[in-house]
Amino acid sequence: MIQHMSMVFKAGGLSVGEGAFLMACANHTDDKGYVIAHMQQIADEAHMSLRSARDQRRRLEERQLVKAAPRYSPKNKAQLANIFRINLDLLKSMERKRTDYGPTLVEELTFEEGPEENPSSDPPAKSAALLPPSPPPSSLSPVTADADDACGGPSGEGEREAAAPEGAVPEPRTEQPTAGERPADRVARRWAAERRARGVFTSPDRVTALAKEADVLLTKGQPVERLEREVSVMAEHPTWVSLVRHMESVRPATAAAGVPGTRPRGPGEGLSAAARAILAQGSGL
Repeated sequence: MIQHMSMVFKAGGLSVGEGAFLMACANHTDDKGYVIAHMQQIADEAHMSLRSARDQRRRLEERQLVKAAPRYSPKNKAQLANIFRINLDLLKSMERKRTDYGPTLVEELTFEEGPEENPSSDPPAKSAALLPPSPPPSSLSPVTADADDACGGPSGEGEREAAAPEGAVPEPRTEQPTAGERPADRVARRWAAERRARGVFTSPDRVTALAKEADVLLTKGQPVERLEREVSVMAEHPTWVSLVRHMESVRPATAAAGVPGTRPRGPGEGLSAAARAILAQGSGL
């Protein structure tokens, strides 16, 4: 039973072999801790040899944690599967005291190809303080009758007019720039904010690296508004962390449309050699 397996996980004072043997038994227990299984089956499920399984059973029997008995066929006296019983009361009394193992905040782990997220960032607790979470929905004000009028009346006509067509990429949210902020830092801050809004943590080192890439693209003639739209597209894909690579993979067929996310060619064409040579000094591309 899963409850008995949980008791084994929480128990203290067990060796690795004893714990593995008990876990294999607990996988077959009934409400009272009885198990009917062959020793070879227990050994296989505990990932040990038959001899090791017998040794672990003997140790557990000496500790009164397990009791075992052979079973034989009443017709021909052939040996059947063994019967075991786990001492559930004793196992429950061995539960470890609750331990605080510290914060469990981790960054995203993916199985897609691409650079690993945050290879050399500060500890999560320190980094997370630099990026405060968005306010919870409970802090939002309720919609009033006046708000209906502002949106075009109770019929919601204004809302339908403002809604983006399906499949279109939304414009990035407008944020007030910080006094004295460089355009490249503004692009990187927008990227981190968009990722945070989607529940993805971005380390300060990663934000700094993207700011360096944005600085190179700006010197190549890319407008800051264009870069802000493209980092909003990147934020929808947690593994897209290189602005230069994003801009280099432009589709020329949609270049004239100017639609964010389609990666049109422009002043940044040919970045592969020049941009990477500059970024190799500090961003690790």
